[in-house]
Amino acid sequence: MPMSKEANNSLLSESVVLATSIAYTKKEVEKLKVEFSELIENSIPEPIIEVVEGPQGKVGRAGPVGPRGKKVEGKTNDDGWVHPDKEQLNISYNEAIPYHHEVIKNLLNRIE
Repeated sequence: MPMSKEANNSLLSESVVLATSIAYTKKEVEKLKVEFSELIENSIPEPIIEVVEGPQGKVGRAGPVGPRGKKVEGKTNDDGWVHPDKEQLNISYNEAIPYHHEVIKNLLNRIE
């Protein structure tokens, strides 16, 4: 179905507007890239780090030795891990990372 001359002109006009808009947008994006790069280069100064040594005092005496904990009874497997009887392992999130680190290290040693 052939298009009318008016429809062709309208489509052509819309295409020109779109192409002009895309070209303008590309130019604006390039300008923004340049401005942003200049902003980063010029506005971030080198950090000023000044180390000031303070006075050092004497090392104090060691404190008293605390009481020994109760002996945990349980089974020790071949790897040296103790599985206590009548005890439960409670672990906080702060302790979970070092615990997992030790478990992973132990497992990697088994692989080697």
